[in-house]
Order: sequence, then C-alpha cells, then structure tokens
Amino acid sequence: MNAIYTSTNANRTTPAFSAEENIILCITSLHHRRYIEDIIHVIGLPIGSHVRLRYRKPYVAQAYWDMLNSGSISKSYKALIAVTGLKEDGTSTIIPLRKGSIVSARCDGDLAIVDIAIHEYIFTASLKTTFFQSLSTVAKNLPNDTNNPGHSPAHYLQPLSMNPKELSANSTVKGWEKVAAKFFEIDNALKPRASESLVPFLYHIKKLNGKETKKLEKRGQLFIKMGSKFDIDIHTIARPTGQAIRNPLGEIVIDLSHTAASFISSRRVRVDSSRDVKTIGLTTTPLFSNADGHLSIRMNIFKNEEADASAVDGSPASKLISASKRTELTLARYDFPLRVGGIRPLLASGLIAGAAALSVYKFSTQGEFKVQDALIPGIVFILTFFGLSLGIIKK
Repeated sequence: MNAIYTSTNANRTTPAFSAEENIILCITSLHHRRYIEDIIHVIGLPIGSHVRLRYRKPYVAQAYWDMLNSGSISKSYKALIAVTGLKEDGTSTIIPLRKGSIVSARCDGDLAIVDIAIHEYIFTASLKTTFFQSLSTVAKNLPNDTNNPGHSPAHYLQPLSMNPKELSANSTVKGWEKVAAKFFEIDNALKPRASESLVPFLYHIKKLNGKETKKLEKRGQLFIKMGSKFDIDIHTIARPTGQAIRNPLGEIVIDLSHTAASFISSRRVRVDSSRDVKTIGLTTTPLFSNADGHLSIRMNIFKNEEADASAVDGSPASKLISASKRTELTLARYDFPLRVGGIRPLLASGLIAGAAALSVYKFSTQGEFKVQDALIPGIVFILTFFGLSLGIIKK
C-alpha cells in the first residue's frame, strides 16, 4: 500500500471514502455568482462548517429527487462536492473539492436543498486516471459541455453507484493548496487574461481544535468560552501569474456582531503576495448567561482603474495604485452563528448567588441547624441565580 495511506500522523493523507459509504455527488459550476460564492465557501471554511447547496429539479437525478420527496435521506450519506469548468484547451472537466456529511436534504417546490457539514479536502491520487474518468464509471449524465446550454440538463446532484477510485483526503493546509491549484486551472479558461479571473485569490481557515470542530459540525455554530481568547488562522493564496503583485488583489475581512466579544488584532487580511497567513484574535468578556451573535467572513476583491487601463494598452501594470483609484467588490460572505459562554456563566452565577445567600444566613447561637434558618438564604440564592442568568453582560 502507498506510504501516504500508512502514515500514523494525525494530518496524514488517507483514502477519501470507504467502500461501505453511500455517496451523493454534488456538482456546482462557475456559471452564476451564487455558485462562485458556494465554491469559495467550500474551499475556504474550516472543517465542520455547514454549507447549503441548491439545485433546480431538472438538474437532479430523478431517483434522488424521489428520495428527497419521500424524506428517506439518511444522515449517514456522505457528500462529494465537485465543480465543473473548462481547461485551457476549452474541454470540459470536473475537479473534486471536499467531502462532507449530509446534515439535511429536502425539496421545497422545484428546489432541492442540501445542507452539508464539510470535512477534508479531496483530490486524485493517480497520475494516470483523471477524476472525470473515474467519476464517469460510477455516475450518469455528467455535465460534459458547459458551452452547450441546448443539450438535455445534466445531473449535478445524484447518488453514486459505488465509491470512485483513486481519491485521497487531507484536512490540512497541504490539502487546501492542492485543491486551490486545481481550481485555478479552470478559473477561468474563457478569459484571455489572468487579471480577469473570476476568483483572483482564495482563503483557508485552519481547522479548529477537536471540541470546537465537533460543536461546529453538529450545529454549524461557533462556540467560545467566556473570558477566553480565540484565534483564527487565515491562509491566502493568489492565482499563479507571471507578473509580480504590485497592488493588493483584495482582502479578507472579519466582521463581528456580538455584545460579549471583541477583536484584539486587526480584522483584515490584505492579499498582496502570492502566499500568506495571518492570525486574527478575538477575546470574550465576562457574562452571566450564554449570549448569541454572529461572526462574518467577507472576501473582497479590488478593481484598480489605472492598472486595468495599463493592461489594455499593453504596458506593464507595475505602478502602485492609491486606495482612491480602486473599487471594492464583495465576492463572498459567510455568517457563523456565534455563541459565547459555556459552563462558566453558570458557575459565575452560582458562586455569586451562593455568596449572596451566605451573607444573609444567620448562624444559630445554640449551634443547632434549623430548616427555617435556611429558608431566606435559599430564596436569596434562587432569586440571585436566576436574575443573573437572565443575562447581565458588558455593554
């Protein structure tokens, strides 16, 4: 067996799917802006994050549509998320992105909705067989010509008859780099210049620790303990180009809407090199009940007016452009529900309520304990505890 499968390292590369797993193929494309946003999220978000893919009925295999309507979809199904596009020679291809678990799947009218908790990055392990060739043996009516809208609709959402071979999985930055490199090959072969790519760079949020990943996968929600520090490592990679990056391509911006959390670092990651990583830090304040809010990740791209003009007349776009000479476009945004608290607010409320109850307790001069002596302290404890748990937080 290949050495990459026998490594005992926690971040090892492993076979993507087992033979016993039931797999749902979820293909997206670069046709619409919404699909592009989905791809950015699938590639960039940490393990455990929930993404929602939507498909109109003509693009769903009838067998799977019937399963959705009957409500018989099991959460044990695994998802294989892929994207179709054009290579440099103009031929259609499909590349794998990530695997995941089906959280829920249903039909709403003529729309199939699939919620997926994303897992490792996946890529082909064989140099002889492409992913498209391997997929063709286990799937039917695949999208094979993105320039021919007149043909019968392909099945972008369908169950696979068996496990596609020669697929590897990796949960680390190395897996992300492999998937990003493949994506840049098809984004976008129709454009004559690299500067006109749909997605000039990609980001990756490093996997959270074990407990946080499990909570994120279960509910799609970030949990941060009260009074703790939380770091987010964001990697960025730019589309390969022969020219030096003179002006920033864009930036990743973190927005925070929460009464009990704040930044302790810059909330922006500027993309001004081919490869970079930055840590963004958050801290939470003391509170007496769990508090909810959200954390948003925005991917903004910059369009430099003077640089574009230079590219048209053939001169190198090496001049530094001021911020006033560029426009900003938000290409993708993802909102994490964010809960701050955990067990600590309950402990804090209990300790303060206990101190308040103890302060009104009167010890008997005879050294005997009487039930009625504990009545008032008990009432004080209950009122104080529930009063604090209603949510006194720092404003």
